[in-house]
Amino acid sequence: MRLENYKNGFYELKLGAYFRGFLPTFSGFLIIGCGLSLIIIAKSNSIDFNSKVYSFVFIAILIGILVNLFMGIEGIEFDMNTRQFRRYKKRLGKKIGAWKSLEPYKYLCLSAQYNSVGGVPLSGGGHRHRSIEINLAGENVKSILLAECENYKSALKDIQKLHNVLNIEVKDFVIDQYTKESPR
Repeated sequence: MRLENYKNGFYELKLGAYFRGFLPTFSGFLIIGCGLSLIIIAKSNSIDFNSKVYSFVFIAILIGILVNLFMGIEGIEFDMNTRQFRRYKKRLGKKIGAWKSLEPYKYLCLSAQYNSVGGVPLSGGGHRHRSIEINLAGENVKSILLAECENYKSALKDIQKLHNVLNIEVKDFVIDQYTKESPR
């Protein structure tokens, strides 16, 4: 987890790239289409060499613009001067997201999440993947996922950083002793 103080009273929790929703999916299909047209242009014998080069350059620029435009960066900003936060998506260098008050959120919660991964149902294959989530939660508000950690020790370090910044009570809902002691 990367929690950075980038201005007096402003903290940023960078979550990384995301590929969810209509625009990133659409841009992915568009990039695939550009790649296929690039292959067709390269294989075509009826087009002269100079127009092939210009086509390559044009498609490469188009792909770069589309990736930058539609593949965004997600994060959460905290303004501790006004006790507000916003979940943002960064597109073309601009952070887009509405500010909300931190007041209804009273807890930082640790919880273990288990997900079945892979395997054929009747063969007994596959395994369960465990992660520790850190959520911002409160009464009558939807909780907000702040971080997902591989093990309990790293989750404790991360939640302590958040507690120091947000000054919100920490609740530990990880009750499985194996999860708390496991190196993974």
